[in-house]
Amino acid sequence: MLKLMILSLLSLLLYADAPVVKTGQTTIYKAGDDGTYRAGLNRSYSRNSYALDVVTDHATGLQWQDDANPQFMTWSAARTYCTQRNVNGTGWRLPTKRELETLVDYSQSGSAIDATFTNMAGNYTYWSSTPYRDDTTKVGVVTYHNGYSQSHKSKSDTSYVRCVK
Repeated sequence: MLKLMILSLLSLLLYADAPVVKTGQTTIYKAGDDGTYRAGLNRSYSRNSYALDVVTDHATGLQWQDDANPQFMTWSAARTYCTQRNVNGTGWRLPTKRELETLVDYSQSGSAIDATFTNMAGNYTYWSSTPYRDDTTKVGVVTYHNGYSQSHKSKSDTSYVRCVK
């Protein structure tokens, strides 16, 4: 129990300074949800002129990969791919599930991500670096089709990669 409390406190501290981005949800499904308050920073993205496959998120300060040829691979290969990426400098990595979820636009159906991201993979499911707490062979993934955030997928499966820095 103490271990769980420490992990919960640690996760709150890690995300305490993270900006809250508007989700795009405008319908109220339950009192107190995102449709009730519509709070947070407005979404703001731009494609970098010096590296056209890089999109900057001005609300979070993150830079995202948006390659014309989305990569499809296992989780281990995705981690290696991101750390070896050297576009617009080094420092790329596989994003956390929470970081990937900041890109989901809940006001959209179909491809639920801003139109600045022009290179979307067919099934829109992307790897995160976030381990699945109940099974170390699985990891969190995010699907941008209709704003669905899957909970997990086996590391030996294949998904698309969107690196971040």
